[in-house]
Formats: sequence, C-alpha cells, structure tokens
Amino acid sequence: MTLVIPLTEPVEVFKGDTIKWRISLADFLPTDSWTLTYEFVQTNEHQNVTGSDNGDGTHLVAITPATSNKFKPGYIRYVGYVDNGTDRYTMRNGGITVRAEYDQRVSGYDGRSHARKMLAAIEAVLEESATDDQLSMSINGRSVTVMNKLELVQLRNEYVEYVRQEDDANKVARGLATGRQVLTRFGNWS
Repeated sequence: MTLVIPLTEPVEVFKGDTIKWRISLADFLPTDSWTLTYEFVQTNEHQNVTGSDNGDGTHLVAITPATSNKFKPGYIRYVGYVDNGTDRYTMRNGGITVRAEYDQRVSGYDGRSHARKMLAAIEAVLEESATDDQLSMSINGRSVTVMNKLELVQLRNEYVEYVRQEDDANKVARGLATGRQVLTRFGNWS
C-alpha cells in the first residue's frame, strides 16, 4: 500500500494518529536553507513540529502519534513559518479539528456535532419519542418542550440545513463533489 501524502494541512485528525502533509516552499529556495516549523496552540499549550526538506521544493511535516496524542479533542490553531537563521516568514495559519481516539472514548461518548444532536432532539420531540435528555435541551434560551409544532418544524428545517452544510464541507475537505451546481454568467453586464 502506498500512502498518498496530501499537499496541504488536514482539516480533521484523530488524536494518537500519525499525521503527514507536504508544503511547497518554491518561494524559499534553496529549500535546504529554510526550516519549516508548525506551532500548534491549544488551551495555552504549544507543540512545535519541524518539517524536513524533501529535496524537491517541498517540506514534509510529520506529526508522530506521541505528539498528536498530546492534542486535546476539539479545535487546535496552528501557524506555519519558515526561518533561515536571519529571516522568518509566516506562510500558513489555520486550524484543525482533533477527534478523540475511538479506543479512548468513554462509555456514553456522543461524537455527533451540535447540529446533528439538535436535529435528532427536535425530530424526537416532533415524533413524541424524545428522551429526558432531549426534552431538557433548549434553543436560544427556550426549552424545546414549550415550543409549538410550527416553531419546531422551522427549527428542524434550519438544523437540516446546518447538517447539509457540515456534510458538504466534509465532502469538499475530502476532495469530493457536493452535488450542488454553481451557476455563472458571462457577458456584458451593462
């Protein structure tokens, strides 16, 4: 099996996994003169990872399982910069969602997003099959138990759209089509 290493930072990772990507340093040649470093910051904790020169104008960033295991589940910010001992340039910044390892999750763990949890709760209330936990949920400070059916149906439609947006973002992050058309118009606008 040949592992394809992506040419950009991941959007989502699992705690404890090996994580790799390559970054082009074509603007910083020769690449062996520049050191690529990523600094990950999460709840005042910092982890630095240094990329290695591939000799082809790119650097490989490899996070070991020991390092990724230090990440907490949630969102982690990063900044990527190059340094040659004299100059330093920030060239990348963003964030990665860190998921817990499956074997470290405790009983009762619910990995669904907020939108998916709320959609399930609203649908359960509409179907009159909600659990006590679902009945105790509130949206914008109002308990789902005091909302009328029309309000619940409107909220359901909103959360269906949020879940669709999550699914589309996940597809795009994986390089897949969303199935949505993008319409453009060419020509004179005057």
